[in-house]
Amino acid sequence: MSVYCATLLDVRGIQGYLFSSNYLKENVGASNNVHEAMDGYIRYAFRQMRYKTNIRVLEKPLEFDDSLRIEDGSIDAEVVYAGGGNALIVFKNSEAARSFTRTYTREMIKKVPGLNLLVCHEEFEFGNNLYRSLKELLRMSFYKKMNRRIDNDVLGLGVTAKCQSSGLPAEYIINLSRGESEKELKKLSDVAMKKYLSYKSGKQRLEKIIKRNGYDIPDNFDKIGRTKGENSYIGVIFIDGNSMSRRKEEIGKNAKNDREYIQRIRSFSESIEDASIDVMKSVIKELIGCIEKKDSEWHFKDMFSGCTFRLYEDEANNVLMPFIPIVYGGDDMTFVCDGRIAVSLCKEFLVKLSSEKLSDGYPFYACGGVAIVKAHYPFFMAHLIAEQLCENSKKFLEDEGLKDKMASAIDWQIIRGSRSKNIEDIREREYSIISGNKELIFRPFFVGNNKRAKEFENFVSMMNNFSEENGWPRSKVKGLRNMLRDGKDSTRTYLNNYGIKLPDSKNGVYRNYIEEGFYARKTPYFDAIELKDMYFSIGGDNDDSLRD
Repeated sequence: MSVYCATLLDVRGIQGYLFSSNYLKENVGASNNVHEAMDGYIRYAFRQMRYKTNIRVLEKPLEFDDSLRIEDGSIDAEVVYAGGGNALIVFKNSEAARSFTRTYTREMIKKVPGLNLLVCHEEFEFGNNLYRSLKELLRMSFYKKMNRRIDNDVLGLGVTAKCQSSGLPAEYIINLSRGESEKELKKLSDVAMKKYLSYKSGKQRLEKIIKRNGYDIPDNFDKIGRTKGENSYIGVIFIDGNSMSRRKEEIGKNAKNDREYIQRIRSFSESIEDASIDVMKSVIKELIGCIEKKDSEWHFKDMFSGCTFRLYEDEANNVLMPFIPIVYGGDDMTFVCDGRIAVSLCKEFLVKLSSEKLSDGYPFYACGGVAIVKAHYPFFMAHLIAEQLCENSKKFLEDEGLKDKMASAIDWQIIRGSRSKNIEDIREREYSIISGNKELIFRPFFVGNNKRAKEFENFVSMMNNFSEENGWPRSKVKGLRNMLRDGKDSTRTYLNNYGIKLPDSKNGVYRNYIEEGFYARKTPYFDAIELKDMYFSIGGDNDDSLRD
């Protein structure tokens, strides 16, 4: 029986590469570089080697011809899947695999410096061995990561300038200003410069998914979450699919042979990408449905309350969309948007993802974390906190008895000044109760239709009842916030003095909380008061602003 070679391409430290800069153009460019590492540079190496593969057209984005199979002897290499920072390729022999690797890594070093790549090879006999080989490749990759040599490079001398993005020695000076009268010079390292140069391709890739239709894509964090004289918060959203590793393992265990495994794992990977892109298009349609022109200015309108905020317009009076995807097309996604729509936007993604069925027949359940921060807050830290919040959501599902995480959940945090990297430290410091050991944090929440108090739609229904029409002017809400910090007794006294009860949701799931604010040592009202001014719901009429 013929011996083939399975090759795993694994990009390591993606988060550090993608989010280390506070310049949005570099973040978008870095994301495009990671995408190209698992697409364009693979195709480039195949073209250089003149290999016959299962890729339909090597000059175009990856698309596979399922009729071309490595075991038939008609091709030199078969890409099983590629995307999300890793790829699995089966070569006709180990020499073909190593020749490809030399060409591929040489191009990567030249075009994408700073992106760490691990390559592992494993020979196997085609039949029923590929899944076991992949497990061995993943083990080898992990071992290499843990035991890689740490290079102590000289990062600069007394006569060198420092890159303003990466801290590495600067090799370029570029002019960021559009006009000639004023020059905004920026020093960049080779790593940062390659990200910056990739921005244009990254933006074009976005525009293939999003029709601009009069709305431009922002290129600066300040232009996403800022209304003159009002708001300067952005939302960093991280969404991660639930139990994806387990679902991939089930595919491997249940496949009858290598060919069935290739077909099933490829279909699963493609179904994730299709669902992710389709949901992003759908959410952006809803987002655009909330944008309206009012008194010659463009506004975002909450379709529930009617409240609005003004959108950013550039020097050419182009209105900028208050949202930009950074990482998309896989089971983990990162978006940046205006802080006022961040929680609602994340919720919409989770709802729509859970309505999509993947190729294994189960819904695309996911969890989300939202960090709402000032526009100049370190982006890497904001994303790290969003990841921790997403992990909180997953732990919440486990604590609720959903070990397979076949549900969706959301957690968020508004950060007004803290620079801590640990969400638990932030919450322990800012959400402590003066008297008694009670919880001011009620979140995370389920995302889906049910009658539980820990369901997000019920929480929003209760939050919207904090209004003057219901006897809750802003001054009274502010006083309640202080009483909640004191605990149940102070809250009950405050309510009795005013002769009022706390708001409930439409279906009455908070009836146990309305008398004293707390039940089973927890309260949902502190979350509601904190989020209320930072929550604009998206929805409304869709338009045809996206490509089919």
